Amino acid sequence: MTKREWAFEVGEGVVLGIILFFGAVFSLMLNRDIVHMELFAEKLFLIMGGYVLAVLAIKVIFSISFIRKAAVIFQGAGIIWWIWLLGLGVTVASSFIPKYIRYIVLVDVVVLSCYCIGQFLHTKWIAKELNGGKWKKGFVFIEDIEKKPKNEDEFMTWIGEYCRKNGLDYEVLHYGIPARIKMDGVQYLVQITEYCSLTSGVVPAIEFKQV
Repeated sequence: MTKREWAFEVGEGVVLGIILFFGAVFSLMLNRDIVHMELFAEKLFLIMGGYVLAVLAIKVIFSISFIRKAAVIFQGAGIIWWIWLLGLGVTVASSFIPKYIRYIVLVDVVVLSCYCIGQFLHTKWIAKELNGGKWKKGFVFIEDIEKKPKNEDEFMTWIGEYCRKNGLDYEVLHYGIPARIKMDGVQYLVQITEYCSLTSGVVPAIEFKQV
């Protein structure tokens, strides 16, 4: 992965860790567990940091190619057996776990499930828009770049490489910055832009606007 992709993964891990931490706090509030709420307040950054580090550690583990290949055993019908084994393990372990931790785990599982479902629905909606949705005039999409092109030639070279990499037929209608091109029969105005990211700061990008 590129540095920007790593930065995005770290940022996402930090956000998810914080969300799960507040899920734990919410669980304590629901159960009016004042004792452990005070403990969380006293060790706020330590516990929150633990959540964040745990999420990041899991992300790092699953980024290893060997682990990603082995993850195939969790796909298809096999996932049913893993869910059953996990449920059995949790049931057995719950008798040795304090009650307040069981509630925290339950709430965090619900929060994590909602997060994953939200991510899935968002990805599904994006895919539908890009592959089967209605492309309207003025539609814009942005592609991140490592650094801004120094001149028109470098800019146009990037556009050509982008189209070839993605298997797109393209035709240059106007050479320059901004450029006007036709990709797969659709005209776009292409220009350099930038946007602010919570994880990467100011990010340079190329903007494609349908015209």
